[in-house]
Amino acid sequence: MYFLDGFGFWVLKDDATAPGEEETWQPLRFDHDRDDGYSSYLCNVATQPALLCRRVDQQWPRMLLPDIYHGTNVTPYSEYGALKGELCILLGLVGFAMQPARMPSVIPAMFTNGAWQTYQLDHGRMFNIIVTVGQLLTRRKVRTNED
Repeated sequence: MYFLDGFGFWVLKDDATAPGEEETWQPLRFDHDRDDGYSSYLCNVATQPALLCRRVDQQWPRMLLPDIYHGTNVTPYSEYGALKGELCILLGLVGFAMQPARMPSVIPAMFTNGAWQTYQLDHGRMFNIIVTVGQLLTRRKVRTNED
């Protein structure tokens, strides 16, 4: 993921250090889901340039995203305005939300008791850097009563 001031975030689905020939940087985009609490889905292949809606009491839009992504729809309803989507993109946004030196200590503390916590300090968005996120998938055998 790359941040360019005035143009926002750019996402590459491949390895940014050695991208494949067919992979290109795409602007961060959202899919909107009106059937699931007017939520926004993070991805790089959607068509919506901003969040579907947000609440005034939410801290994460300011923490993770520059104003260009906030959209204009503000709702007072607590069940609206969720963010979901691709984990690697979310972790990249979290990485950009803080100074790089703080990442190793702060990121593990942001997911506690099964819920994401917001980061309370100023964002650390820097220009001309790339945050690379890898997603490790493991397989485990699930035991059933038939085993």
